[in-house]
Amino acid sequence: MSYLTKICGITNVDDALMVSKAGADYLGVLLNVVRSPRSVDQATAKEIVSVSNLPVIILTFNHDPDQVLADIKTLQPAGVQLAGNENEDYIIQLKKKITCELWKSIHVSSSDVTSINSDELIKTIQSYHTLGVDKIILDSAVLREGTMYQGGTGQCFDWSLAKTVKEQLPDVCLFLAGGINPDNISDALLQVSPDGIDLSSGVEAVVGRKNPELVNLLMTNIKNLEASLQ
Repeated sequence: MSYLTKICGITNVDDALMVSKAGADYLGVLLNVVRSPRSVDQATAKEIVSVSNLPVIILTFNHDPDQVLADIKTLQPAGVQLAGNENEDYIIQLKKKITCELWKSIHVSSSDVTSINSDELIKTIQSYHTLGVDKIILDSAVLREGTMYQGGTGQCFDWSLAKTVKEQLPDVCLFLAGGINPDNISDALLQVSPDGIDLSSGVEAVVGRKNPELVNLLMTNIKNLEASLQ
């Protein structure tokens, strides 16, 4: 058994090179995501893409599709991750015009916010898969002071829900995100059996800067688990 690892929220070249050396599979770069402290501009994103020997996924949030296409043309990433409320028509039109992979984040509210209908979630994911989305990321949404924060929350959602999704949709490439760190990575992988994991704050020294010790510990724990499952 092996798992893919995406370290997201890369904001600088040094972290990109360090994460690559540690053995991750993908880098994630938030491009002009206004609400995020991990967001970078196009020039910084281009610099990261140019030095990385890992596939870089640029993350956008409700951006105009023409702008997304322009960013893809300029940056030439391995994929684009839609992390907002982009509808099916948006995805259909974008999929027709891109050659890179298309990823889609789906944000699951914490149990203290609302209960989740697993059947509806599975239906939504299946729809995205049918439309040609290459990878689905299940991430947390957290309500704070009346505002819903989607992704980058550092909090887990109910992993049993993600497990149900993976069991019901085995052909969907599913990444688990939200509150994952070196301490809980083994539990997350054993409980959910996702195709990959996607994390940012769980391996940070401060917001927007990765901690080499945490990144290396994460990768070591993943490799040790993989070895134990052989």
